[in-house]
Amino acid sequence: DRKEGIVTGIEVYLNDVKVYPVNYVAQIGENKYETLADAVAAAQAGDTIEIIKAGTYKIPNLPKNVTIKGAVDEVVLDCTGSGSIASVPNGATFENVTMNFGTSNYHGFQHAGTINMKDCELNGLFFSYGDMNFTECTFNAPGSDYSMWAYAGNLNYTDCVFNGAGKFVNVYNEGNANTYTITATGCTFNSTKVNKAAFNVKETCNSTALKYKVVISDCTTNENFPAAKEDGALLVIDPLVQVDDRKEGIVTGIEVYLNDVK
Repeated sequence: DRKEGIVTGIEVYLNDVKVYPVNYVAQIGENKYETLADAVAAAQAGDTIEIIKAGTYKIPNLPKNVTIKGAVDEVVLDCTGSGSIASVPNGATFENVTMNFGTSNYHGFQHAGTINMKDCELNGLFFSYGDMNFTECTFNAPGSDYSMWAYAGNLNYTDCVFNGAGKFVNVYNEGNANTYTITATGCTFNSTKVNKAAFNVKETCNSTALKYKVVISDCTTNENFPAAKEDGALLVIDPLVQVDDRKEGIVTGIEVYLNDVK
């Protein structure tokens, strides 16, 4: 007497295993779960949570270091909103999922551990608040804004593709004295607008000199990126990297390496 559109209240267990209803969305090994939150609650550190049903999901807080993997196509993680996306104190890995971030400033994961993303599509703008690694990911920037603010942490981009209006990563924080390293290796940058460098590196915040090491290796661009130039506070070192907000008398903590050359 099942009717379409009515959520059943019937549960069936065979030898202590729940087998009905069968509207499972995630699994850990052979164990299946009706919600992503249920799977996260059951997971142990190091587990892989596979999302087995296409759809859009909210990311719950991730207290343990787990992997969330899209086991089917069209798995979307809704990361829109403002403030913290989710608490990830011990890091996490995301694989084969689409993440929609929206356009809010200061919007990102709350995390002390490293976040890894592999083979993901990242739409919109988000901020880093700790170490992050991206491998074979596609970034689609929102309009004429950046894909990311490298606001804190060491960031590694490997074999990634960036699509947008030429502004992809804003390397900047508001006076943090830590030195962060931003690395891009084997990445491709496609811009729809001319004369916008991919990495915009801020040298100062008010009167505070910032500290960054930017390392670019074996990356390619289309024809829309700027040639090297210097104009006031702006220095375009390479089509990929520009340093702006330079102030006379402030010794910079910025180091830029292009194919192993400082």
